[in-house]
Amino acid sequence: SAMVVLIVWLFEFFALRDNPINYAEAMKQLGLISIVVAGYAIFAFLVSMIREIAKDVEDLDGDKAAGYKTLPVAIGIKGAKSIAIVITCVTIILLAICQYYLFEMKLMLVFWYLMIAVQTFLFFLVYSILKAKTKEDYHFLSNAAKIIMVAGILSMQLFYISY
Repeated sequence: SAMVVLIVWLFEFFALRDNPINYAEAMKQLGLISIVVAGYAIFAFLVSMIREIAKDVEDLDGDKAAGYKTLPVAIGIKGAKSIAIVITCVTIILLAICQYYLFEMKLMLVFWYLMIAVQTFLFFLVYSILKAKTKEDYHFLSNAAKIIMVAGILSMQLFYISY
């Protein structure tokens, strides 16, 4: 999922090179654009990891029977939950740092969208991971992570509106 974001950036970069006027203009902002794209790629990677852990816990019995060495099989459900919580907290912290810079840059629409549509649900995700016990709980976590990822990626449009 992180590579999707990076590939779009890469194709856009090479497409810009074909138009010297747009390329020259874009080069002025390339550093900032690259940082934003990297941030989205890291966000997509971290949320995907959380989702994969939830899916692996959900499929634990089948993975054990098939002999797969997934994280929950290797370290147990408790350990997998702990890693998912740590990754979620890292995501919350990194997103808060990004939000600080968005606030400083006066990109308030993006700042508030991320605060309401993403951070709130990331905190809810931590709570849900702590509470999760059944297969259905982990299925819910997997779907919640999908929604969080979509909500986060959709915020890209707000940069276009804000600038």
